[in-house]
Amino acid sequence: MEELDVKRELERELAGVHLSGERRAAILRAVERPPAVSRRRPVRMLLAAVLACAALGTAALALSPTLRERMNALLGSFAPYSQTVEGVSAVDQGIEIRAVRALADENGGTVYLEVTDQSGGRLSETSWLDENPCLSYDSQSGAALFACSFQMEELERQGQISENGNLTLACKQLLPSLQAIEEVPLPWDLVTAQRLETLILGEDACQWDGQEPRAESAVLAPNQTPAALETELFSLSSMGFDESGCFHIQLCLAENVFWSERCTIYSADAPEVDWDCKIIAERETIFAMDGKTYFDLCFPALTVEHFGHFQIGALTGRLLVGEPIE
Repeated sequence: MEELDVKRELERELAGVHLSGERRAAILRAVERPPAVSRRRPVRMLLAAVLACAALGTAALALSPTLRERMNALLGSFAPYSQTVEGVSAVDQGIEIRAVRALADENGGTVYLEVTDQSGGRLSETSWLDENPCLSYDSQSGAALFACSFQMEELERQGQISENGNLTLACKQLLPSLQAIEEVPLPWDLVTAQRLETLILGEDACQWDGQEPRAESAVLAPNQTPAALETELFSLSSMGFDESGCFHIQLCLAENVFWSERCTIYSADAPEVDWDCKIIAERETIFAMDGKTYFDLCFPALTVEHFGHFQIGALTGRLLVGEPIE
């Protein structure tokens, strides 16, 4: 009698779980009365175990159809050699990262990750997880798919393989939206031969993001030639020659735009000059002042003596919208 009650209870619990008929029957068979065993406590433990088993089974199916279709397309002919990953996830600052599929050998491989934002609004098709761009985004579920590659030798060197062979993959940063900048034209008529006010910033005043820091950087003082540009990501702050005669383009980033090592801004084409010059170097400095972030792009080879003999048509690159999640 007790066995029937347990089976009925289990059937009710499984009613909302999407399982194949074969898997459902196997779970129900697991609660059949074993011979000559005291049942009360073992049956309760068994019930909890099979329900946990059912939950793990649905975890593998929780990936949205959109993301599953994209993942299968990426795996292609390697799909039969991949492994479904169950019950492996982590949550930090409202971001849940769940492993769903792995393709690996003794040298390394790739783990496919489903990422969701429990608070909402911080994921998109332009999100990045560390150095990995979003492969697919399902707007209905708010879930994003990423692929994280790894090498066994590197994990061993970093102590991320336990004695029993478990691997630990560390995700360090999520960038909500890395947006492209496509040839934003500059108001060239604002450029004159007049030397603009210049600031000398120390190393501690600049954001280097992995670049080699300089002891000091010369930048234009902000807001000397302010102008709106054909983008919502930034506006022109100052453009012209500094006090030493070098040419700068300085931008003021919009309020919800941030700088990270994945960001970049540069001239869309090589500066148009009417003298022989094989390479025109660009030197960037990012700094904050009065609650705003500025990007100062300097061209040391374009000096005030060359005024009227060169032109920079547009800027391109990419910027981060939304604060990075460390």
